[in-house]
Amino acid sequence: MLQPVSSSHYSSEQGEEITWTDEEERALRRKLDWHIVPLVTVLYLLCFVDRANIGNARIQGLSKDLKLTGFKFNWALTVFYIVYIFVEVPSNTILKRVGPKFWIPFLVASFGAVSVGTAFVKSFNSLMIARAFLGLVEGGTMPGISFFLSCFYKREELLFRCGIFISGSSMAGAFGGLLATGLSKIPYWGVHNEIGTWRNIFFFEGLFTLMVGLMAPFFMPDKPENCHFLTERERVVAAESVKSLGVKYFAIFLVATGAFPGGPGYLSWGINNSAGPAVRAISSAYIVSVGTIGAVVATWTYLETDKKSGYVAGHSINLGAQIMVTLLAISGILYYAIGCVAATSIDIWAPIMTSISAGKLSTRLFPGTKSELGAASQIKRKVLLSV
Repeated sequence: MLQPVSSSHYSSEQGEEITWTDEEERALRRKLDWHIVPLVTVLYLLCFVDRANIGNARIQGLSKDLKLTGFKFNWALTVFYIVYIFVEVPSNTILKRVGPKFWIPFLVASFGAVSVGTAFVKSFNSLMIARAFLGLVEGGTMPGISFFLSCFYKREELLFRCGIFISGSSMAGAFGGLLATGLSKIPYWGVHNEIGTWRNIFFFEGLFTLMVGLMAPFFMPDKPENCHFLTERERVVAAESVKSLGVKYFAIFLVATGAFPGGPGYLSWGINNSAGPAVRAISSAYIVSVGTIGAVVATWTYLETDKKSGYVAGHSINLGAQIMVTLLAISGILYYAIGCVAATSIDIWAPIMTSISAGKLSTRLFPGTKSELGAASQIKRKVLLSV
């Protein structure tokens, strides 16, 4: 792994040792900046142009032609983001399997094609369908490009590059309106359907995006190991400097997403199930103090002496802790599920037993029924309170 020193080295599988300097690494980074960052910035710029052109189209008469009365235009905007939210994670999962070289250009070409199709919508319903499809193919663009950059840049280098490509959205807003105005002035044309005014905006902007998406795979590398613009030596340096960081940091983000929100939930759950101020004070302190034991153990989990072994001991402790947490969570769910079933059973049998105990046979066959039902109701209340 590349270290922040004057020189670094890497031993290949054949035993060959390759050494590089910080200056060589900076030269490599500049080369990556010139080839990769402008490309992804243009792709994201086109993504935002096709996303936002509906606002310019509205100014040019879209709402009037499609009779978008009331909140219909707002719904056309909303459906895009609803679909957008749900496709981001699945899209990056596919990207990991297919590779950025083909998946990201496919997304770009797809939302270009959807934009072209939007030029031919005739009603509110068809506009809604077009916007939903646009969200489907645009949702994976930003997370996909971010992951793509993480394959070429170290974590301390990634922020600046992500900022550059995201600035494409601002650039799209800077000239998008001017471009839309010019396109809307093109005279009506078309063979079967006349296209003009706002339809030109969707058609020509989408057509340009489609062509760029089809050409992008010829310029976009998949990973450092197969960059056509790098030498064999530069490919090794680029690959080793960010080896597996993208996947590892992504996994850390997932762990943090599940771990940190649980703390307030555990604490409030314990306090809410404690009776009286004194008990609540003790229970809250007890929960925090037990949790702090984990911090004490964590300080001795990853030791410098375990570096050569790949921190097997630390990983094993973490894995064991996660298994224990999972088993405790499952057992807790089963415990409260059984409690709810027991409480429900009491509700079913209580009327039957009450009616029997009210009869003539109650004193002979069921002398203790009423007291038993009273005890059962107390159990039910305790179960429900604990749930």
